[in-house]
Amino acid sequence: MQNQSNVAHLNNLCIVHADFDIWSAQARLTPDDLKLGVGGEIPPERLAQLGTKRICSSEKLKGFHRLKSAARRALARYGMPFLNGFAVPVSKLDEVHNYLREVEVEFRNLVDDFINDYSAAIDEWCVENKEYEASIRAAALPQMEVKKRLGFDFQVFMCAPMAADQAAAERLATKVSGLGDDLLAEVNTEASDFFHERLAGKTACGISTKKTLTNLRAKLEGLAFLNSKIRPAIALLDEAIKLYDHNVGRNVEGAAFHQLQSTILILSRKESIDQYIEGLASGAHPPLDVNAALVSAGGVQPMTSSISAMDAGGLWGIDLQSGAGTQGATAPNVPPATEMISRAAQLDMDEFFGMKNSTELGGVQSVQPTTAELAVMPSVAVTNVTKPLSVAMPNLDW
Repeated sequence: MQNQSNVAHLNNLCIVHADFDIWSAQARLTPDDLKLGVGGEIPPERLAQLGTKRICSSEKLKGFHRLKSAARRALARYGMPFLNGFAVPVSKLDEVHNYLREVEVEFRNLVDDFINDYSAAIDEWCVENKEYEASIRAAALPQMEVKKRLGFDFQVFMCAPMAADQAAAERLATKVSGLGDDLLAEVNTEASDFFHERLAGKTACGISTKKTLTNLRAKLEGLAFLNSKIRPAIALLDEAIKLYDHNVGRNVEGAAFHQLQSTILILSRKESIDQYIEGLASGAHPPLDVNAALVSAGGVQPMTSSISAMDAGGLWGIDLQSGAGTQGATAPNVPPATEMISRAAQLDMDEFFGMKNSTELGGVQSVQPTTAELAVMPSVAVTNVTKPLSVAMPNLDW
């Protein structure tokens, strides 16, 4: 049944091959190109290497290589590497097709420009390598021959296993099943890079960083059918993206920034996402609504949804909404709301790394928040506590 399900995913996927033919601007090195013996010399590396010599500068071909790299990055934003191409959701096929048509036009323009300047490029190269001018010109290809060696094309197709070959069908199903795992691994990598490059050791981030998260979300949305864990990852990304609505000028800072850090950290590790999903499935983690905290901190408009908590993320199963805590947790001398929110957000981070009031108990940590951190705020109260506030969590090996 699992193999049948994996193969069925192929109905939602198309395979895109983008083929770039880029001339190397090189010709075979001949014995006459080498001057050995007394007074001899070897051609410089810029001109000859590994049995070949350059007919013109490689700088003249950089435009082709830039376009090739850009096209592959674009396809990677839509899909996953698969069968020497990219597996792209059928729902995105029109967008991909239109983009590749634009690449085709741009490549053709580059070819025309290169061929028009080809003779001048050879002349320029000969001037730079005067002692090898005769060798360069002797090996130069005619313009039309060079043009044949520059080309771009793309193919889009769908694939299906051969009904009569069960072994082949199983091999294909295995390849397809790996796509979902690869996609989640990509989420972990991108979230980790985002955290270390944009969030770690900082107190704010620019709103321009939102684009990275929205691009990743768009890709996950198109490929969500590949793995049941992708939808929860999308939900986490939605929470992170909504935090940008609480920006201060061109930056996200304060409570929203700390919540962004916590959410991205969950996405940065497979184990953290698994624990988050397990908490959702078991119902052990009620939602952690940051709306009240944000409103109390700065009078901003509340968000429209809440993030579900997870033990390993330092989110205790507390709902920050008006009301009395069922555990009767109170504290005198309540600090200002902004200070409490900042402290609670930092506590989220500390607990995620198992550093806050923790002791080792047979391979697990017991995390015990302090009394002050359970203080009831004037407009943000602790409520709906469904389990003891001292929770056991596995020791995460970072």
